[in-house]
Amino acid sequence: MRFTASLALGGLAALVVVATVSAHDHRVPRAALHVNGQRNRLAPWSLSWVSRSGQGCVGEEADGVPDFRPRADVHLHSTPRIVFRKEQRPRRVRALAAEQLEDGYLGDAKRLDVKLRPRQRGDRRVWVAKLDATVRHRLFVDLHASWRDREGCGGPESASWDFSLRRR
Repeated sequence: MRFTASLALGGLAALVVVATVSAHDHRVPRAALHVNGQRNRLAPWSLSWVSRSGQGCVGEEADGVPDFRPRADVHLHSTPRIVFRKEQRPRRVRALAAEQLEDGYLGDAKRLDVKLRPRQRGDRRVWVAKLDATVRHRLFVDLHASWRDREGCGGPESASWDFSLRRR
Protein backbone atom coordinates (compact mmCIF):
# COMPACT_ATOMS: atom_id res chain seq x y z
CA MET A 1 0.00 0.00 0.00
CA ARG A 2 2.82 2.44 0.90
CA PHE A 3 4.64 1.52 -2.29
CA THR A 4 1.53 2.24 -4.41
CA ALA A 5 0.91 5.55 -2.62
CA SER A 6 4.53 6.67 -3.05
CA LEU A 7 4.45 5.63 -6.72
CA ALA A 8 1.25 7.61 -7.29
CA LEU A 9 2.70 10.63 -5.46
CA GLY A 10 5.89 10.44 -7.55
CA GLY A 11 3.84 10.27 -10.75
CA LEU A 12 1.81 13.30 -9.69
CA ALA A 13 5.00 15.26 -8.91
CA ALA A 14 6.42 14.40 -12.35
CA LEU A 15 3.17 15.53 -13.99
CA VAL A 16 3.32 18.87 -12.14
CA VAL A 17 6.92 19.42 -13.31
CA VAL A 18 6.00 18.61 -16.93
CA ALA A 19 2.97 20.94 -16.78
CA THR A 20 5.11 23.76 -15.36
CA VAL A 21 7.81 23.35 -17.99
CA SER A 22 5.31 23.22 -20.88
CA ALA A 23 3.54 26.38 -19.67
CA HIS A 24 6.73 28.32 -20.32
CA ASP A 25 8.67 26.36 -22.90
CA HIS A 26 11.75 28.64 -23.02
CA ARG A 27 11.73 29.02 -26.81
CA VAL A 28 10.57 31.43 -29.46
CA PRO A 29 7.07 30.27 -30.39
CA ARG A 30 6.31 28.65 -33.69
CA ALA A 31 3.95 30.83 -35.71
CA ALA A 32 1.67 30.18 -38.68
CA LEU A 33 -0.37 32.42 -40.95
CA HIS A 34 -3.96 31.31 -41.61
CA VAL A 35 -5.98 33.21 -44.22
CA ASN A 36 -8.65 32.21 -46.78
CA GLY A 37 -8.11 28.50 -46.19
CA GLN A 38 -4.34 28.81 -46.61
CA ARG A 39 -1.86 27.89 -43.90
CA ASN A 40 1.77 29.01 -44.06
CA ARG A 41 4.48 28.59 -41.46
CA LEU A 42 6.23 31.83 -40.48
CA ALA A 43 9.89 32.07 -39.57
CA PRO A 44 11.11 34.95 -37.38
CA TRP A 45 13.43 37.37 -39.15
CA SER A 46 14.45 39.04 -35.89
CA LEU A 47 14.42 37.80 -32.30
CA SER A 48 15.76 38.46 -28.84
CA TRP A 49 15.24 35.69 -26.28
CA VAL A 50 16.68 35.03 -22.82
CA SER A 51 15.98 31.88 -20.81
CA ARG A 52 17.30 30.09 -17.76
CA SER A 53 19.74 27.24 -18.28
CA GLY A 54 21.05 25.46 -15.20
CA GLN A 55 22.30 28.10 -12.76
CA GLY A 56 22.56 30.91 -15.32
CA CYS A 57 20.76 32.55 -18.19
CA VAL A 58 21.28 32.06 -21.90
CA GLY A 59 20.52 34.75 -24.48
CA GLU A 60 19.70 34.30 -28.14
CA GLU A 61 19.81 37.22 -30.55
CA ALA A 62 19.18 37.13 -34.28
CA ASP A 63 18.65 39.98 -36.69
CA GLY A 64 18.05 39.46 -40.37
CA VAL A 65 16.37 41.11 -43.30
CA PRO A 66 12.65 40.59 -43.87
CA ASP A 67 11.74 38.85 -47.14
CA PHE A 68 7.95 39.17 -46.72
CA ARG A 69 7.39 35.51 -47.45
CA PRO A 70 5.21 33.57 -47.48
CA ARG A 71 2.76 35.25 -49.83
CA ALA A 72 -0.94 34.57 -49.51
CA ASP A 73 -3.73 35.31 -52.01
CA VAL A 74 -6.60 37.12 -50.33
CA HIS A 75 -9.78 39.13 -50.91
CA LEU A 76 -10.09 42.92 -50.56
CA HIS A 77 -11.11 42.69 -46.88
CA SER A 78 -9.30 39.80 -45.25
CA THR A 79 -8.75 38.67 -41.70
CA PRO A 80 -5.32 37.05 -41.50
CA ARG A 81 -4.80 35.05 -38.31
CA ILE A 82 -1.38 34.38 -36.86
CA VAL A 83 -1.33 31.39 -34.52
CA PHE A 84 1.41 31.44 -31.87
CA ARG A 85 2.10 27.94 -30.54
CA LYS A 86 2.95 29.04 -27.02
CA GLU A 87 0.76 28.67 -23.96
CA GLN A 88 2.01 31.88 -22.37
CA ARG A 89 0.03 34.95 -23.46
CA PRO A 90 2.00 37.51 -25.46
CA ARG A 91 2.44 40.73 -23.54
CA ARG A 92 2.05 42.75 -26.73
CA VAL A 93 1.43 42.09 -30.41
CA ARG A 94 1.91 44.88 -32.93
CA ALA A 95 1.39 44.75 -36.70
CA LEU A 96 2.63 47.27 -39.25
CA ALA A 97 1.69 47.15 -42.93
CA ALA A 98 2.57 48.99 -46.12
CA GLU A 99 1.60 48.71 -49.78
CA GLN A 100 5.20 49.29 -50.93
CA LEU A 101 8.70 48.52 -49.77
CA GLU A 102 11.57 50.99 -49.53
CA ASP A 103 15.02 49.40 -49.63
CA GLY A 104 13.51 46.06 -48.58
CA TYR A 105 11.64 47.43 -45.55
CA LEU A 106 8.13 48.80 -45.06
CA GLY A 107 7.61 52.19 -46.67
CA ASP A 108 5.00 54.54 -45.11
CA ALA A 109 3.80 51.84 -42.71
CA LYS A 110 0.45 51.99 -40.97
CA ARG A 111 -0.54 50.13 -37.82
CA LEU A 112 -3.10 47.34 -38.20
CA ASP A 113 -5.68 46.57 -35.53
CA VAL A 114 -4.83 43.33 -33.70
CA LYS A 115 -7.22 41.24 -31.62
CA LEU A 116 -5.57 38.58 -29.47
CA ARG A 117 -7.58 35.53 -28.37
CA PRO A 118 -6.72 32.22 -26.67
CA ARG A 119 -7.73 29.01 -28.47
CA GLN A 120 -7.40 25.31 -27.72
CA ARG A 121 -5.54 23.06 -30.15
CA GLY A 122 -5.98 19.59 -28.76
CA ASP A 123 -4.75 19.67 -25.18
CA ARG A 124 -2.66 22.85 -25.63
CA ARG A 125 -3.59 26.49 -25.55
CA VAL A 126 -2.39 28.70 -28.41
CA TRP A 127 -2.78 32.42 -28.99
CA VAL A 128 -4.37 33.76 -32.17
CA ALA A 129 -3.74 37.32 -33.37
CA LYS A 130 -6.42 38.47 -35.83
CA LEU A 131 -5.46 41.34 -38.11
CA ASP A 132 -7.93 43.63 -39.83
CA ALA A 133 -6.44 44.16 -43.31
CA THR A 134 -7.58 45.83 -46.53
CA VAL A 135 -5.59 44.62 -49.52
CA ARG A 136 -5.99 46.76 -52.64
CA HIS A 137 -3.17 45.11 -54.62
CA ARG A 138 -0.42 43.96 -52.26
CA LEU A 139 0.20 44.41 -48.57
CA PHE A 140 3.48 43.75 -46.77
CA VAL A 141 3.09 42.97 -43.07
CA ASP A 142 5.59 42.98 -40.21
CA LEU A 143 4.34 41.45 -36.96
CA HIS A 144 6.18 41.92 -33.66
CA ALA A 145 5.27 40.09 -30.44
CA SER A 146 6.82 40.12 -26.98
CA TRP A 147 6.44 37.94 -23.90
CA ARG A 148 7.08 38.64 -20.23
CA ASP A 149 10.27 37.15 -18.79
CA ARG A 150 9.00 34.59 -16.28
CA GLU A 151 12.36 33.09 -15.43
CA GLY A 152 13.91 36.14 -13.78
CA CYS A 153 16.69 36.51 -16.31
CA GLY A 154 15.74 40.13 -16.92
CA GLY A 155 15.99 39.87 -20.67
CA PRO A 156 13.60 40.62 -23.47
CA GLU A 157 11.59 37.87 -25.10
CA SER A 158 10.42 39.12 -28.47
CA ALA A 159 10.39 38.22 -32.15
CA SER A 160 9.31 39.65 -35.51
CA TRP A 161 7.72 37.77 -38.39
CA ASP A 162 6.84 39.00 -41.87
CA PHE A 163 4.59 37.98 -44.76
CA SER A 164 2.77 39.53 -47.69
CA LEU A 165 -0.79 39.44 -48.94
CA ARG A 166 -1.73 39.69 -52.62
CA ARG A 167 -5.23 40.40 -53.83
CA ARG A 168 -6.73 37.73 -56.09
